[in-house]
Amino acid sequence: MKIAIIDSGIDSRIESNSIISKRNYTSETINDKLGHGTNMYRIISERCKSADYIICKILNDIGTSTIDQCCHALSDLIDDDVDIVCMPVAIRNIVSYDKVKTIIKLCDKLVERGKVIICSYSNRDCESYPAKLDNVIGIFGGFFQTENEFWYYVEKKNIVVDFSPQCVRSIGGRREFFSGNSKACAVATAMLSNNVSDIKKIYEYLMYNAYKKEWNTEDINRNFNTILDGNYNTEFKIKINKAEFKTFCKNKLSKYIDDNFFENKIMVVPHYYDRIYHLEDILSRMEDYYRISIHPNMVDVKDFINFERLFIAINRWLND
Repeated sequence: MKIAIIDSGIDSRIESNSIISKRNYTSETINDKLGHGTNMYRIISERCKSADYIICKILNDIGTSTIDQCCHALSDLIDDDVDIVCMPVAIRNIVSYDKVKTIIKLCDKLVERGKVIICSYSNRDCESYPAKLDNVIGIFGGFFQTENEFWYYVEKKNIVVDFSPQCVRSIGGRREFFSGNSKACAVATAMLSNNVSDIKKIYEYLMYNAYKKEWNTEDINRNFNTILDGNYNTEFKIKINKAEFKTFCKNKLSKYIDDNFFENKIMVVPHYYDRIYHLEDILSRMEDYYRISIHPNMVDVKDFINFERLFIAINRWLND
């Protein structure tokens, strides 16, 4: 399976034989300084280890692009041997619908050549292209208990998959949570790549495996508390007591927490956790103090909900 990711490029420090081509449509270098494209590659390649990747950079270092850059990237993929075009980029606030017609024509050509286009909708709940086009699989995110659960709206060719925050190694190796419809786009791309060997049968797969086939926006807008449901592993040896850990938090993490954290109230809105609470700083301080190494796959967003959850997490990490 060959997957093209149209985004903000990739961290130049990532070296992998699975990346067979890098293309730059901006005035900057292919190196990703935004982190979005790197996060997409991390999530997809972690799940699709046998796939090959074409990295297309259309977002600049501040996260903006032009329709022309998008069209250029899509046009170059028409004759390529690629199966899935993953585009976690939403084009909105369109001034000229002539540009939209160009996108429609390019998507038509891509589909005619046997390629599947997967594109996320804007997180801002507004009209966005190419996700809304009839020949594009448009992606929304929702909170699900597993990544195997998804909804497929047959008439609109839209699917809803899990966008629960995932800890990834972003640019420079820093750990951060990645979420939103873009994360859902990565999960959907990986899911379809892994489960459908014949790209022509993707819609058949969606039809027969969807948990729900019709929905509205109210169905998607589940409460944040949904991700707190389900099992949470506590079967390990407690290696530090709560009083000791509370002292550590107050002394070493004081700039990131407040009294609500110790009262076991909800600590954070997960979409923006890494920006507000500096996940990398928190994990680094814990690693230095307790002399442990915390890999991203050991970190769950539930770990940072409140003091009780973080106390369970540090003991779990000390046992790993």
